[in-house]
Amino acid sequence: MKKLLMLFKTLVLIFFLPLELIYTFCIKPIFLFIVRSDINSMNDKYEDLLKSYRIKNKENENSLKKIESQNKRINRLESILEFYKDYKFEIEFTKEGETVLIFSSKKGKIDSFYLCGLDGCHGRNDCRIYLINGLHSLKIVDVISNTRNRGYARTLLEFVIQKAKDNQIKKICGDLSSVDSDEFGWLIPFYESLGFECELFKDTSTVMDGKMEMTLN
Repeated sequence: MKKLLMLFKTLVLIFFLPLELIYTFCIKPIFLFIVRSDINSMNDKYEDLLKSYRIKNKENENSLKKIESQNKRINRLESILEFYKDYKFEIEFTKEGETVLIFSSKKGKIDSFYLCGLDGCHGRNDCRIYLINGLHSLKIVDVISNTRNRGYARTLLEFVIQKAKDNQIKKICGDLSSVDSDEFGWLIPFYESLGFECELFKDTSTVMDGKMEMTLN
């Protein structure tokens, strides 16, 4: 009986040992490989979904920023139009193609002009100019740029020069103030590029360091 029992155990070991080896060295590694592949595939899909979500979220953020920016522009323009409701305005364009509104007296006086760029940032005007009318002449009292490096001052001065021509004004002049002496390096070439002749006085003890003048045909 004992011999039979030992024989049975031996047969069982002989029969099941290959199955265990097959499971350990074949079936289990294949199963783990398949599971890992599925997990990696799921991770890749998750990363793709996450990337797509981030792109969509960024697009939505950009769209919201554009809407907010557009609303600010509209609100600013409404505020400006309300502020200058007693003025007339004309539409002009900068060299860069930006649309600007130039406000002036409804009575046709050439004494002050206010420029507001549609892409400007000042609440009232991006550039303004004050003038004094003389006999067939126009004197520039002050040019104030609230928003710089956008071509607003050039656009406004070109507008004023054309208005002067339309009104048969023969000369436009102005002073080069000592207050602006630190900026003469670019200010004088700027006025000269518009057609003004600029002259600095030898005597710099006065309030005015020079003058500028343009003769109109």
